[in-house]
Amino acid sequence: HDGRDARLILDLLRREDRFPAIWMPSSEQRDLRSLLRDRHQWVKMRARLQHTLQAIALNHGLRQRSGLWSQAGHTALQGLAVPPYTSQRRTELLGLYVQLQKRIQLDQQVEEQVQERAQACRLRTHPGVGPVTALATEVFLGDPSWFANGNKVASTSA
Repeated sequence: HDGRDARLILDLLRREDRFPAIWMPSSEQRDLRSLLRDRHQWVKMRARLQHTLQAIALNHGLRQRSGLWSQAGHTALQGLAVPPYTSQRRTELLGLYVQLQKRIQLDQQVEEQVQERAQACRLRTHPGVGPVTALATEVFLGDPSWFANGNKVASTSA
């Protein structure tokens, strides 16, 4: 009876002109969603790599916090006297880190996309809203006029 019930509900919604509009993102918006998801995955990988390198540094007495990611920090990390396997691991992880840093140049693409969109530029005027948040808000939520107020954005029904 589920199929029959669904058809009846659809028929009633159409008669009452209460059928909700369904938003389908354009292919451009889907592509931008992929850009944001891809960037997110690369950033997560870099963070895991950083945590591993930080652990190696801390285990051998090197405490530089965020300074470890500068050129001087890399030099200090490379200069640590460590056992052979740790040395090999450190070298491989630093190589991966450099490659990931190059790959995460997606930030520039995100910034370019934000500059092309008035809604995203307007969102950037709010304190704490950067290019990634502005673009994500636009491509995942869509047109803000669909929501009666800010509470409706967070609710299950607009």
